[in-house]
Parts: sequence; C-alpha cells; structure tokens
Amino acid sequence: MSLRHALLALLTAQPMSGYDVTKVFDRSETFVWHAPHSQIYPELRRMEVEGLIAAESSQRGRHGIKRMYSVTAPGRAELRRWVCEQMPPEPIRDAQRLKSAYLEFGSLDNARRQFKAHLEHYELWERLWESHVVQLRARATPLNRTGIRGDSIPWK
Repeated sequence: MSLRHALLALLTAQPMSGYDVTKVFDRSETFVWHAPHSQIYPELRRMEVEGLIAAESSQRGRHGIKRMYSVTAPGRAELRRWVCEQMPPEPIRDAQRLKSAYLEFGSLDNARRQFKAHLEHYELWERLWESHVVQLRARATPLNRTGIRGDSIPWK
C-alpha cells in the first residue's frame, strides 16, 4: 500500500485538494512510485472512510464542490508506523532486463536499438532527477515552500 503512504506524506505538508495532490505527486513521488490519477482519487476516498485523512468541502464555482484533504492523527500514526516497519527487498521483475538476457535471438541492429532506447530513457530520468535535486536544494518544491513538512517530522 505504498500509494497510501505517499499520499499521507504529501498531505503532511498542507491540506490539498485531490487536484493539488495529483499535481504535486506528478512532480515528486512519480520519481519513485508511479500511480495514475485514476488510482489516487479512489485511494483518497478510502483513506477518508478509514479516518486517515479528513476532507473539508467548499463551494467551487456555481455547481462544483472542492474537497481539501488533511492528515488526521491516526493518519500520522499510520505514516509513522509504515516508515518504521522493516520491509524486505522486493524480488526484481523487470521485463527489460529479461529481454536483454535473450537479445541474441534477434539481430545485432535490434539489440543496438533496444539498448539505445533504454539509455535514452535513463538519460531523460537523469535530467529530471538533476532538476529535482536543484529544486530540493533551493527549497523550491511545492512541499518545501510550505515550510511545514520538516516541522512535521517527529524526530527532528
């Protein structure tokens, strides 16, 4: 249930709407955990039902409702429990690595194309990570700018 815990951690920074959560998620957590928006919204609703987060509704436009989510005390306790829980490393299941083990069944040109695409993918991720590091150091990410996230860490 890592999505749940990533959402709890995001919401410790400040109350956010579901839309805000998805936008921040796309700029931060996506580096280590992929979740489509179609998974985030239902998880927010489940967490609300379970009392891990609370939602405050307000009018948005003439017909819409905006829900602002915030972490509850049980949500903070669950996040703390999860962070302290020892997790064994997960077994690797990587289709790219598996395929590369058998590239000899194709042509040399095919293998080169596969490796070039793989390298380009990771070069893009390297640029994204480097940009994110610059933002983190400048405390320029949305969560850093709030000044709240660091204060919520119990051992700091």
